[in-house]
Amino acid sequence: MILIKIIRGFISAECEDFVFSHRVKAFICLDDDESLFPVGYPHLQKTNYYTGLTESDLAALNTRYHLLMKRWAS
Repeated sequence: MILIKIIRGFISAECEDFVFSHRVKAFICLDDDESLFPVGYPHLQKTNYYTGLTESDLAALNTRYHLLMKRWAS
């Protein structure tokens, strides 16, 4: 049970360490394996393992990116 909790948050911790080290204000993690992130992780943009990055994924990512940039532009 403890191992599952450690693995579940591993990638998010890695992303957050990079963000902190490089003074990034806003970020989106693009991944096809949500099991490596805590449940409900707000920075995750999930893709499908079998289809890869699709046009609809890109559209959703683009929308999300522009929302983030509006928040930080003020």
